[in-house]
Amino acid sequence: MWSIALREGTLELRATGTPRVGLPELAPEVVYEGPGGWQTWGGRAAGERVTEGEREGIGEGEGRLFSWEAEPFSASLELSPGEKGLVVRFRVRNTSPRPVRVRSFRALRCSEAPGFVFGSGRDRLRAFVNGYQSWSGTRSYGFEEMQLEPRTSLFRLVHCDPRAPRPRSAGEFHSSLFFGLKNLRSGEALVCGFLGESRAFGRISFRLDEKGRATFRVEQDHDDVLLEPGEEFLGDDLWLGVGFDETELLVDYAEATAGRMRARRPSHVPVGWCSWYHEFTRVREESVLENARSLVRLRRRFPCEYVQVDDGYQRALGDWLEPNGKFPSGLQELARTLREMGFDPGIWTAPFLAERRSRLYREHPDWFVRDRRGRPRVAVWNPAWSWFGFAYALDTTHPEVLAWLEQTFRTLAQEWGYRVLKLDFLYAAALPGLRHDPKATRAEALRRGLWAVRKGAGEEAFLLGCGCPLGPAIGIVDGMRIGPDVAPFWSGWMGRVLGRDLHGLGTKNALRNTLSRWFLHGRWWLDDPDCLLVRDVDTRLGEEEVRALVSAVGLSGGMVVWSDRVEKVSPERVRVLETVFRMHGRPLRVADLFESDPPSVILAERQGKKLLGLFNFSDRTREITLDVDVVGVEEGEALELWTGRRISLGRSPVFSVEVPPHGCRVLELPGVAGGGNDLSV
Repeated sequence: MWSIALREGTLELRATGTPRVGLPELAPEVVYEGPGGWQTWGGRAAGERVTEGEREGIGEGEGRLFSWEAEPFSASLELSPGEKGLVVRFRVRNTSPRPVRVRSFRALRCSEAPGFVFGSGRDRLRAFVNGYQSWSGTRSYGFEEMQLEPRTSLFRLVHCDPRAPRPRSAGEFHSSLFFGLKNLRSGEALVCGFLGESRAFGRISFRLDEKGRATFRVEQDHDDVLLEPGEEFLGDDLWLGVGFDETELLVDYAEATAGRMRARRPSHVPVGWCSWYHEFTRVREESVLENARSLVRLRRRFPCEYVQVDDGYQRALGDWLEPNGKFPSGLQELARTLREMGFDPGIWTAPFLAERRSRLYREHPDWFVRDRRGRPRVAVWNPAWSWFGFAYALDTTHPEVLAWLEQTFRTLAQEWGYRVLKLDFLYAAALPGLRHDPKATRAEALRRGLWAVRKGAGEEAFLLGCGCPLGPAIGIVDGMRIGPDVAPFWSGWMGRVLGRDLHGLGTKNALRNTLSRWFLHGRWWLDDPDCLLVRDVDTRLGEEEVRALVSAVGLSGGMVVWSDRVEKVSPERVRVLETVFRMHGRPLRVADLFESDPPSVILAERQGKKLLGLFNFSDRTREITLDVDVVGVEEGEALELWTGRRISLGRSPVFSVEVPPHGCRVLELPGVAGGGNDLSV
């Protein structure tokens, strides 16, 4: 329940009941271009003609509408509390006689007021910060830490929202789409997020300075688009939840968003094989078929349902229907052969990218997003394609581009039979630039492109998003990569140095995001934690690191996709691979998500049994000690699935498990887990 007070043109929100959470000095703001440059409208200045009572309480099922008006805008906030959260709907209208260029709408802004309340004491506050897109690092921070961004502009282009402010000091955080806050001392938790991003990209900013003053800002980026006289912008609804259980709050937020966006939630988690992590761009038609034949022989041990051809088959980026000389039979014939072998064919594309040498670029140079100088917008440089491997962003607001996307994916999916479509580098459609439709925001441009792909591919196709800002894809894709690429190594120099040990490919970074975004699985889509690599040749992953990867995929309940050269995997490592099915079930919670980075404790359910996964991301052996009440352990014996060791539990208030460096231990706990939908394979 919430209480709402209106004083001198600003709102004060307070959670009623036990949680001590208060957000004072709240008022909508608009950043717009005025005669003297960029200006801010809102706050008390806009509150001179505020409507609604001087003080209003609000209960479940009720709603209150507050309005502000002062040249050149009017704005309103409609607050509707429910059993599990407060929903805020905001509108802004241009009341002036001229068009106004708008940078962003701030639905709520809490100024540096001493009245900000969040539990008792602020020295133990921690923030949970969501990254911009699939590959962007997501983690919790203490307020003595500084939010980490990649070191170079090329890395930031890929991993960060190009229009988001960069954190400049410790205690300053900018989170995409949703945000969490917890007071470890008193236990209060807050989760705030947009119920999708169908209209604009949303971010939540929070800053706690050295004097303990807090600034809380929730805004949607309008991308400097003109708001015409009398035109209204209706933002994506905002959800606010408070309580003492951050897991419950995250799940409630994810469920509310799923309902609002009509999320696609397949009941079955597919099992597949992907060509990428053993041949990369060197993939050949014959190697795909060789692996498919090996998968047929292993079907009883690894029940593979689809075989996916990854990057490297295409003649050029953008020409997705034209294979190169390594695929002499053509894509349609390859799909037919895979179906005859009992597999659904899958294929990789980067639908919103093209390179200069492609037929698409040569024939349609006007189909691309432009920078302010009129040049095509560079979306990525990838040396895997070539040393001059620049690719450019398609303009998905152009009607001809949307028609081309629809026809391309109709051919791939409905005519040629590729039922699993991996869509990569999707952030390209949301890069800043000049578009055919100048009224479209970046989030709208991305969502239009995704809808064109879905329309062409059909409802039966399985769309797997990757490299994608999360919000605009909800309700369109069936699966979503929720972390960076795994790799045949734990951590590489690019990820450690350029990516600040948070962003960039590497198995460590992939596992962090798999654990951090666990609550999205089965709610917004099926989570894709990326591929399983279990081989003991052509790899720098040790046995314990392989076990950690298999454990994270299994306990997270996400998609199971293998990406080794099948015939070269030893029998011992095939047995390691099979272990994923002993663990694969429904994630219940990550117990230390807000307390530490990377998180290390995950609870999951598999066929009525509760599983406890303990991860050690450090370079030394670690003894993890847990409270039996926190974990929910019953008295009895636990079986550790990797070593076969039995551990006695429940006779003391705590228990400890030793976990090797970069490793994992998985305990099958005594007793029966709670109910719920089983998403296991």
